[in-house]
Amino acid sequence: MERRKEREESPPEQRPQQPHAHAATFPPMAANKRARPMSCMTLIAIVVSAALLGIFVLAIAAPPARRSGTAHALPHADRSRDIQEEYPLQPLDEGPGSSRDPLRHPLLTPAVNVSAVGRAQAFSINPNAVMGVQPLPLNPYYRGVPMYVHDPKECIISNTILNGGWEPKLIRGVVDAALALPGEYMMDIGANIGTYTLSAAAAGIDTISFEPMKYNTEILAASVGTFKKRGGGTVNLFKTALATNATGETACVVRNGAPSKKKVGTNQGNGQIQNSTSCADGWESSELVPMNHIDGVLKEAFEGRPYPCVSSLKIDIEGFEEAAMRGANSIMLGKCPPCHIQLEYVAEYAYAAARRAGKRFFLKPGEVNKHTLLDMLHGELGYQCYHYGTGPRRERGPKGWFDGDWVCRMEDYVKHPRCKKLKRLPP
Repeated sequence: MERRKEREESPPEQRPQQPHAHAATFPPMAANKRARPMSCMTLIAIVVSAALLGIFVLAIAAPPARRSGTAHALPHADRSRDIQEEYPLQPLDEGPGSSRDPLRHPLLTPAVNVSAVGRAQAFSINPNAVMGVQPLPLNPYYRGVPMYVHDPKECIISNTILNGGWEPKLIRGVVDAALALPGEYMMDIGANIGTYTLSAAAAGIDTISFEPMKYNTEILAASVGTFKKRGGGTVNLFKTALATNATGETACVVRNGAPSKKKVGTNQGNGQIQNSTSCADGWESSELVPMNHIDGVLKEAFEGRPYPCVSSLKIDIEGFEEAAMRGANSIMLGKCPPCHIQLEYVAEYAYAAARRAGKRFFLKPGEVNKHTLLDMLHGELGYQCYHYGTGPRRERGPKGWFDGDWVCRMEDYVKHPRCKKLKRLPP
């Protein structure tokens, strides 16, 4: 009793500790307590923190937007700096490159390295040129083609490149056809600022390109000289318009049909030959350009060597397609014509161009225009033509060919067995 009384009277800190049978199993003072329920505010805080952590991890792991080849959600000046950080602003000539040397011809436009000569000299008529990336997913490591573009307020193509890319599926079709026939050229008639030309060159394909307007060739030459890809193909850019039998005549090209001396319109890269005095009057929107035919240019450029084989060809020259291809018999009637031809057809342009080219025909009401490149390819040369977007092969309808983009394939594999190497078009 005395010992019990002493323990009760002693202070708590002096009381001897008695080991509990479950002391090793539970934390001190928690063995017989129930866990308190978590409050709603605490639960919400944990969920929000986890979500923020997940977003942060994904942002670090994801590649930068510019690697996808799509447009950057940045102002134009910031976009230029962003692309400049990823792509070197000097030619990469130390790589293996193409096995062919560039052609020699007075109409060839030399490449320009913007970082070497400066913007003022490189862009004398395009002071607001900016950098963009045309999507071209060649492989997981190469997603787009860096290039210069016009002020997007002046050019639909440039604006589209800066906001997602110009005709990526059609460009990929032309590039894939050329890759199926290595060693052959890709020909680009109406190269504009070079979305097709630069994409083919980036894939290692040598190109023969025609573009008459300095407004466009200045941009394309800067892209070739500044963003030359290691191992890329050779770009041969001829500054000339094309017609059937032309040999050095001149023609007046007006940007977007401009009706005054001022630069107008939002598609100035789209030039059209006009029977106009605007060039003689010195309009800023007009340019006097040389006009030649393809056979004559290639004969001089290849200096007596055999004419080149052309794997794929893209042509878009505002209705003058048939007139230009009539002057390319060496290509179209030779041993290796293009297996893949991509073109745009607009009935209004085709008829107007035929009139300007001097063809004295007048259609009666309801009569179909048969003076088109599609008639030449399908009716005379045996190509099978497919309207892009509708898929099945189509022939000329009661009212003529459908407006829009067309892909024509040489499918006479007995006469041209090399064309069988191309992948079939998707249905």
